[in-house]
Parts: sequence; structure tokens; C-alpha cells
Amino acid sequence: MEGGFHYKFFNSLAESTESPLEFLSRLNNYLARWLELAKVGENYEELRNLLLKEQFLKVCQKDVAMYALDKELAVPSAVAEAAAHYLQVHGGTLSGKRTQRRSNNGNQEVEFTGTCYNCGGQGYRAKE
Repeated sequence: MEGGFHYKFFNSLAESTESPLEFLSRLNNYLARWLELAKVGENYEELRNLLLKEQFLKVCQKDVAMYALDKELAVPSAVAEAAAHYLQVHGGTLSGKRTQRRSNNGNQEVEFTGTCYNCGGQGYRAKE
């Protein structure tokens, strides 16, 4: 996504030799580059659309997310429509099949029973 700057922005840690201001400056550079490559202007609406789209795609099954990304859509509702179209044609759900169960403490838990997009294993999904 956008040259890896999205990943760097959300996953960077301060280097042992960096001051807090240097780290903040590096994060600012990653954010600026990410927004530039994503063609996001300097207004709230475009930033909101980017963040909504990113979060939506993050929770989708990998094949659904890749289909929506291939469309290069900027508006979150258009991304959701593309995902709905893909699911209608290919079947399935947005985030995989889920079953509910009760834990030992009586709380209801949701168990993922789909396929991991990272390794193809069953019953779990890789965290980013």
C-alpha cells in the first residue's frame, strides 16, 4: 500500500539513538509521503475517506480486499459496494465464517473458522 509508508507510519518504533522530536519528524515524513502517494489532499473529507477505506480493507478476507484494492476506489462506499459485488459473485462473508461459543466465564466469544490469508491454515487469521 502506498509504497510501504502506510505500514511504516503505523508500525515504526523509535530508534535507540533518536530523540522524541526526531522520531516524531520521521513519523510525520512517513505520514506525508503516504498521503501524497495515496493522492489525499489537505482536507478532512479526503483523510476520513482514506482512513475508513484502510480500516474496512484491514478486516476483510484477503481475496475480498485485493479485489476492492484492484478497483483503485477512493470513496469508502464504493469500496464496500465492490466488496459486496465480489461476495455476491463468489459467496462467503466479509470476514469469514464465524461461530459463537461460550467461554468458561460465561461470556460469549466469536471463533473464527475461515482461512488464514497469510498461510492458508484453517480456523485462525494472521494479525497484521
